[in-house]
Amino acid sequence: MFEILAKFFKFSGRKNGNKFKLSIVIGLVEALASAMKIPAIMYILIGLINKEAMGKIYRWFTCNHGNCHCD
Repeated sequence: MFEILAKFFKFSGRKNGNKFKLSIVIGLVEALASAMKIPAIMYILIGLINKEAMGKIYRWFTCNHGNCHCD
């Protein structure tokens, strides 16, 4: 796989090679950010299932949409 990438970089030249490297880095960052969504959603779902206080947003949802002044 890396041999094919090396051949592609040689073929594309310096300017296009830099663009290709940048697109690979952006793709990796995007994939990492997308993968981080899964634990965040799981954390929220566990908190909602256990009915544990998870901060101001959770209290806002459980307190009649912000009309309650409970702390």
